Amino acid sequence: MTEQSPQNPAAAPPKPWYMKWWVWLIAAVVVIGGIDVLVNPEGIEAPVDEPDTAQTDPTETEESAAPTAGEVIYEANEAINGFVLAFNETHPDVALAAEDLTAYHHHGRDHDDQVKTQINGAEVVISEDSFSHGSYGISVVWDNPAPVTADANLAMFQMLMEVVAPDLSEADMEVRWQQILAGPKVKWDDGTEVTPGPTNVKFEPGTFSYVKLYG
Repeated sequence: MTEQSPQNPAAAPPKPWYMKWWVWLIAAVVVIGGIDVLVNPEGIEAPVDEPDTAQTDPTETEESAAPTAGEVIYEANEAINGFVLAFNETHPDVALAAEDLTAYHHHGRDHDDQVKTQINGAEVVISEDSFSHGSYGISVVWDNPAPVTADANLAMFQMLMEVVAPDLSEADMEVRWQQILAGPKVKWDDGTEVTPGPTNVKFEPGTFSYVKLYG
């Protein structure tokens, strides 16, 4: 009996071309490209948000809201300007503006180191003064506020002393006023001093013809 050799199985038929992997890859690329064209036909790249590296100074807002330290009201003289700024801070209800200050005219000319103004109805001259040992290096001369009374003059004294000697108590202020009444010149340890003019004989004691305060 003759042996028969086994027959080889029939070869598998080749895959259609549209089933090839590379065909699907090409199709996917074409589809994705088509979608991109539809969504962004002009090919504009979307902007990339960059982190804001600029840092804000935390004191910037506070500084803009705060008063300017170098504020100038009377630019012709630093000592007078410093006193006027302190006066305005202490007495904002009667604050002095630049237009309230006029260069003092005497001896035939204007003096930039002296200004004339009005405070509470009294004529006041503020001067840079080398004889002053106070905080501001100035002297302030005023006549009696109208109406001419000792109380009005005392109020004027207290107002100005609150600027040049802000730590004084009411009791200390009264002691100093009594010393002024006793005259003729009083000097205190904080560098302030007062020289009152002669008492105005037309009115009550304490109504001096003028008062000069160094501060």
